[in-house]
Amino acid sequence: METAVSDIRDRLLTPHLVEDSMPLGSALSFFVSKGYEALIVVGEGNKLEGIVTLSDIFKALVEIRRRHYLLRRPEIAGGKALVMDVMTPHPVTIDVGAALYEAVEAMLRFGLSHLIVAEEGSPIGLLTDKVVIGYLTEGRGARKPLHDRWGR
Repeated sequence: METAVSDIRDRLLTPHLVEDSMPLGSALSFFVSKGYEALIVVGEGNKLEGIVTLSDIFKALVEIRRRHYLLRRPEIAGGKALVMDVMTPHPVTIDVGAALYEAVEAMLRFGLSHLIVAEEGSPIGLLTDKVVIGYLTEGRGARKPLHDRWGR
């Protein structure tokens, strides 16, 4: 029997929605204080606009140091950056009813570590590479991490 994304729904990361107009500094505090892996970006009417990861923010901060970037993106250089300035627009999504192999295929094809899972067009969770690996290795003779075997 083929595994569907819905079969591992309880393993998906909870989607954290933020507005595209949120200041980048506020988004960064979500990552640091809450330990989020990604934020789903919505616009007017809660319409899905994009996704932003800590990696996206890091790349933007590194780019601030580059002179050509400062000239083209003064809003970021001036500390007035918004989530919409660094998010990945039009993110890849997959329906909760899709086969897990389709989700993995999409992640590999587009080089994603986070895939938005939707139900009736609304995001219900995030499928990550860590979730998939955990599911695939669980109960299949995978060795426990050292910290689990030695009680650390």
